Amino acid sequence: VLIETPPPSLAMADLERALNQYLLDFPGLGSVYVEDLGETSTQGQTAEVDVDVSFSGMSTMKIAIVSALFQRMDGLESAEIGQLMDYALGESNNYAANLMLNWLGGGDTYAGARAFTQFARELGMVNTFMQTGYDDKGNLAQIPTPGNSREDWNTDPDTHVQSSPREMGEFLSAIYRCTLGQGLYFEVFPADFTPDECETILFYMTHDTFRELVWAGLPDKNSVWLVHKHGFANETHSDVALIWGPTGPYVISVFLYRPVWMDWSTSNNAMKALSRITWHFFEFKAQQEGVTPPPPPQLTPPANYI
Repeated sequence: VLIETPPPSLAMADLERALNQYLLDFPGLGSVYVEDLGETSTQGQTAEVDVDVSFSGMSTMKIAIVSALFQRMDGLESAEIGQLMDYALGESNNYAANLMLNWLGGGDTYAGARAFTQFARELGMVNTFMQTGYDDKGNLAQIPTPGNSREDWNTDPDTHVQSSPREMGEFLSAIYRCTLGQGLYFEVFPADFTPDECETILFYMTHDTFRELVWAGLPDKNSVWLVHKHGFANETHSDVALIWGPTGPYVISVFLYRPVWMDWSTSNNAMKALSRITWHFFEFKAQQEGVTPPPPPQLTPPANYI
């Protein structure tokens, strides 16, 4: 008697194994965090490979800086502040990011960095901090964190600005959930965020139109709904993205480190492969579970947008 049984539904552990298997051959340290935000059996679950190692924060940190501004503004976003957010997220403009920190600090960029770090700590982010603005050449000892105190991996992170793949992914997933009126931002700061404010963050992120790295690994990068923020340093490249996939939204956060110099071909090919593996996982999962994703959000400019 032949008894046929369907294969078990894919679990995030299956994706995690596939991502880890790919990264075993990476010439350095590759870290990836994926969180399923869609309507599936693994909603809210994650796939993680070395996600609690500290890396240089780079431009990806600007996602979190903009969040800190909205937490402090109490609905008083001006056109000028909006432009700074737009430049920082869309053009990766470090000067604009420093002006945002200056605003957070009441005219003092260093105080703004401390205010941002306090914001991250209140959210439970133990590896995320800033001590200065971008491009500051001061010689500062790093703030000890679990991620930069490890003995297995040392990515030589920037002592001025650090985070981890998990925490950058959690920032972006918190922004998405905030657009639905739920999630970490509402739990910790219930009076300080609105869904419209978090949609505004995603709107500004649409202006990062660099279609390589994670974006380039998608099956049709010209039609897939995606917002992302990428970052570059000498030894580290990163990309953090919210993607509307075959089962709905998911977040992917990738940080790659190679001692001395991270060359473009190595990082771009690795991120494309990790992104492709993740997309195909959700594609197969959609077929298994019969999931039809809802339409992606329609992001519109804020009222005072210039």
